Amino acid sequence: MAAAELRPRKRQRQEDHRHMSNFLTFLSKHKAIIHPSITFCNNDQWGLHCVAKTKINAGTPLFTLPLHLCLTSTSAQEHSVLGPILSELRTTSTLSNLEYDRAMVYCLLLYEKSIPSSIFAPYISMLPTSEILEERVATFTTSNSDTTKVQLLAGTHIATSIIPQHLATLEIIDKEITSILERRLSTKPNVFSRKMLTWAAG
Repeated sequence: MAAAELRPRKRQRQEDHRHMSNFLTFLSKHKAIIHPSITFCNNDQWGLHCVAKTKINAGTPLFTLPLHLCLTSTSAQEHSVLGPILSELRTTSTLSNLEYDRAMVYCLLLYEKSIPSSIFAPYISMLPTSEILEERVATFTTSNSDTTKVQLLAGTHIATSIIPQHLATLEIIDKEITSILERRLSTKPNVFSRKMLTWAAG
């Protein structure tokens, strides 16, 4: 592999290491608890992941997070900016209660992502980009051969039911919620765009 090809990967590793350091500092600052045998790793094969350095008994808690570090439908509903609008839109939504609760979490994630100073910024910086998510989806839906493009999930329940239902739900969320938030709240474009909604739901 040429040196020119290695340099971007090295820079990405350094960037990932910086994000990880910030994330662990964030967890420590807010009294989150991580099992002492857990360590975080990042490599080309598995990406960002955690492994156990020693045996951990079944049923042992690995992570304990304070509730205020969790993005939930309740925190979205109580949000000073999003809450009133989401409560208003819920009255006319065709989504089920469970679907709407999920949609509220997506919206909260997108809102916090748009704010560099957000308390959740160290966590959000650890999430894969929309481009990485699209690449990962492609590895499951096509073969390694660009000539055959065989769909590996063709005919499965995932391909025929779960994915179409998920995409249909996102279309409704976009129509009934995020497109309205985009018009009402965005000080910069595409905070609540359809592409970003797909990312948040990924």
